[in-house]
Amino acid sequence: SWWVIVIAAHFPHPANRWDTSMGEMSALRDALRIFLGSTSTRRVLLIADTNEYSLVSNKKIMEYLYGQGDSTIGTALRATCCFDIGFQEGATFDRII
Repeated sequence: SWWVIVIAAHFPHPANRWDTSMGEMSALRDALRIFLGSTSTRRVLLIADTNEYSLVSNKKIMEYLYGQGDSTIGTALRATCCFDIGFQEGATFDRII
């Protein structure tokens, strides 16, 4: 058997949707890296409303949070949010990575 770190989150909207630094995720990134330093578990599952547009890939999110993204898999980038009111095509907020 193996362990998985599961993160459920709702991120704030980025300051600039076209040029995101993902700085809104910095507190989670820092906490995850501290936790990873205290465990041998290396599998991370993120279930989140990321509020990131399609310009930001799942791999890029995991590289920012986890420090690596080479083996990243996740849901397809679809126009979603917490509720369905016909979001624009690039609004790929809800993700499982």
